[in-house]
Amino acid sequence: MKKHFKRISFKEINGWDHDSHIEAYEALKRGIIFQYRHSPKSKKISSLLDKIHNSKNPKYFFEQNYIPYKFFDYDKITSLFTGYYEPYLEASHTRSEEYYIPLYAPPKNLIKCENIKIKSNMITGYTHLLQIDNKFIIPPTREMINNFTLEKTDVLAWLKDPIEAYFMHIQGSGKLIFTDGTSKRFTYAAKNGFPYTSIGKVLVSLGFIEEQEISMDAIKNWFKNNSNKMNDILNKNKSYIFFKQHVNENNDYHAIGQTGIELTPERSLAVDLSIYDINTPIWLETITPSKKISCIEKFQRLMIAQDTGSAIKGFIRGDIFFGSGYDAGQIAGKMKEKGNIIIFLLKDEVDFYG
Repeated sequence: MKKHFKRISFKEINGWDHDSHIEAYEALKRGIIFQYRHSPKSKKISSLLDKIHNSKNPKYFFEQNYIPYKFFDYDKITSLFTGYYEPYLEASHTRSEEYYIPLYAPPKNLIKCENIKIKSNMITGYTHLLQIDNKFIIPPTREMINNFTLEKTDVLAWLKDPIEAYFMHIQGSGKLIFTDGTSKRFTYAAKNGFPYTSIGKVLVSLGFIEEQEISMDAIKNWFKNNSNKMNDILNKNKSYIFFKQHVNENNDYHAIGQTGIELTPERSLAVDLSIYDINTPIWLETITPSKKISCIEKFQRLMIAQDTGSAIKGFIRGDIFFGSGYDAGQIAGKMKEKGNIIIFLLKDEVDFYG
């Protein structure tokens, strides 16, 4: 990894002095507390948590405990930064003609391939398998699941809109507003194991939407105007997400990422966690869509690596969490830009990067 990064000083970071360091600090604090609850014996996490609790100046905290490393190999690796959000969806506890789209919990016999002690070519390319008696089989595809061929699982809720339901799968979480007035948050629990296929790329390859026009709104509008083709297109993505209800004391405030960490709008970043450690601070320089029509804004701020996703692969590939609800979705759906990153490494780990 170190061949892609070079050490720099904080003075070399454009916009560093003008950022709201307290926001990144609080996001990091939530993430480290979450890690500590799950790994209380980790010396690294407990040490960092002590430093966070003892710090009174967020900017000074980052400067004293981290060393910035700038990615420089842009001629060999292409950058891409997109956006995601937590959608709000109408839902019901019972199935009806109006609410007929199931939100599934993971099948009780769904097993991660990494937990299966067998050597088989079947595992290649898949992340999960179904266990039936003493045998393992490939899980059903999206199309098969939508045709109700899924057994040994629970329906968590019934959704109203198939397009919004699909995009909840893409976002990895959602807040459901039920017909009885209650609301619940649901987040990623598992997937069926098939590789993710971008529906946007499918629509472009078939000539239905121009590549420069592709966005979440463009995809939704195309489906609304071509409902007879919707299922055939959606089924091109064989990957299927299963959910779980998330309940904690802050359930009405924070959205939850696939890692289980509470996300902070415009501070939490989904990254490739096979490359970066969870809760790594990452300085991001890019441009983002503005809340104003047809405008863009400079985006220079400290993000925290707190989430991941099926489409997030590579050194300079990230997904910015923009928040919850319609307005956040409008920005997230249009976000697709190149960018520059600077990762912050704890001083005790600098030898890894040189």
